[in-house]
Amino acid sequence: MAEIDSYVEKVEGSTERTVSDNQNQQAHTNQSQGQNKPSFVVSSGSANQNTGPRKIVLPVNEQQMREGLRSKPSVGIKWLAEWCLMMIKKYPGRVFYTPVTTYD
Repeated sequence: MAEIDSYVEKVEGSTERTVSDNQNQQAHTNQSQGQNKPSFVVSSGSANQNTGPRKIVLPVNEQQMREGLRSKPSVGIKWLAEWCLMMIKKYPGRVFYTPVTTYD
């Protein structure tokens, strides 16, 4: 038990030093630049930018959804349709049906 206590104390001490060292370094950097606010980096890449709510496309079209909701509970499409209905209610305005594909 004494081994664990000494390890915990060592880890806590190093964490406190790291935090205080980082704060001192940031304060020194801001003073040398003549700024009182923290510095930050603005990314110009689009990979990490959130452009707002994303649209959700359901794995069924509207006709399949209606048929699924009328099916027996023992059929899998019933539960898929129920899940889709839950998504429609949970994310109004963001959920869309899969487009109907016709094969001529």
